[in-house]
Amino acid sequence: IERLVIPGNITSIGKNAFAGCNNIDSLTMGDYVMSIGEGAFLYCSSLTSVTIPVGVTSIGSYAFADCAELTAVMIGGSAARATRSAESTVTIGSGAFSNCTNLTQVVIGDNVIIHANAVIGSDGFGFAPLEDGTWKKIEHTGNVIIEDDVEIGANVCVDKSQMGSTIIRKGAKIDNLCQIAH
Repeated sequence: IERLVIPGNITSIGKNAFAGCNNIDSLTMGDYVMSIGEGAFLYCSSLTSVTIPVGVTSIGSYAFADCAELTAVMIGGSAARATRSAESTVTIGSGAFSNCTNLTQVVIGDNVIIHANAVIGSDGFGFAPLEDGTWKKIEHTGNVIIEDDVEIGANVCVDKSQMGSTIIRKGAKIDNLCQIAH
């Protein structure tokens, strides 16, 4: 299997469902997937990017662990399930993305809860004035690190930094509608 498409009528990907499938490099999940089981894509070493549907509420422990080539994970982006309730959360299990050494823009620790519509790793607000009076956007090449046991409320935005890391420390609790940046 090189290109894996999970059909739209599937709601759950079971424990170790595709573990060790080293040839999967492309993964598309149907809009109605709600949970990704423990170790579901463990050791899928060729997998480079994953878009997780907006309806997913649970990502099991070690679900994508040891996916050494994984460089991008996006949660959400599907219009079909954009009506998800504001009370929904995404719970990411222990070690879900462990040993994904190329996944550097957002690092998420264990036992992290991210509520609906939170944005993690967006560009910070940085502009430089030009001589003609216009503004030029400054590139933000930093990342976001969310340590263990953090809870992030609904509609929170955690911006990546211009350089270095925006760090949410272990055990932090962030209320709804907050912006974190530096």
